[in-house]
Amino acid sequence: MRRFFAMTVWVSVLLLSRPARAEWLPHADHFGAYSAAIALLGASRLEEAEGGFRALLTDDPGCGMAQHGLALAMLRQGRTAEAVAALSAATMAHPDQPEVFVGLSTALFIAQDFAGARAAAEKAVEMDLGSIDAHAVLHQVLLRQGDTAAARADVKRARNALPDPVIACFEVQLALESGLPAQARVEACRRAGTSDLVTAALSRVEGDGTAAEKLGSMAGTAGAEVVVQVALALDLATSGDRDGAEALLDQVLANHPQRVDALLIRGRLRADRGERAAAQADLEAAFAGEAWITVHRSG
Repeated sequence: MRRFFAMTVWVSVLLLSRPARAEWLPHADHFGAYSAAIALLGASRLEEAEGGFRALLTDDPGCGMAQHGLALAMLRQGRTAEAVAALSAATMAHPDQPEVFVGLSTALFIAQDFAGARAAAEKAVEMDLGSIDAHAVLHQVLLRQGDTAAARADVKRARNALPDPVIACFEVQLALESGLPAQARVEACRRAGTSDLVTAALSRVEGDGTAAEKLGSMAGTAGAEVVVQVALALDLATSGDRDGAEALLDQVLANHPQRVDALLIRGRLRADRGERAAAQADLEAAFAGEAWITVHRSG
């Protein structure tokens, strides 16, 4: 097996005292199956993706990432009630993972349970202020409810946690919802690098469909894009393209600085290069300050 998979054994040891974290990730021998299912989801081959996630969960029923992926596959097939049930269960099993609250907010929004969608989105933002997806699902429900004051407050608290182009997209949507000029921030929004968010904002400016339709389209893929990127990075790393994997993980972590799976993978890549300080920084971020490398010096 490729040397990179030594990382998975090492990470498993590190995770022993953090069972909730360990259960969120696939077992080491299921990384390939998970990556394949995520790739199918990203390609909109939804029934095949669902089959892949279900097969993985047969062998690894506690895997939160697979539960999340299965729920997204069902949601994108229009099976909203099933997705809500699956994501509600996932929030109970993995209450420290903002991704499942993002997914639940998305599903509840589509089900038109706006109060529930708002509560789930607020929980996701509270857990990870630097999550673009969390703020995106919160804004979609706040604007649907017409609560521009709450949306404005969220933009203010997110200003130091998110890149300025992302903030610009939220400001464009908020300005238009409030009947104010938005052009001053449009060009900045175009540079956000998050396709669904840019589409949701600029469709309002350009009049390309209703805001509800565009936000609903965004909801259909919320949380999937970054998962696909992490899976691709893992594939690149296991195939030997570690530079490519780290570059992609850098991009993911620029927008999602607390993304645990991305931090773990990048940390291991850095450790393998002998970059111990950088690796330790990634693992401390992943484990909320617990310096695992100082305990397991041998790697």
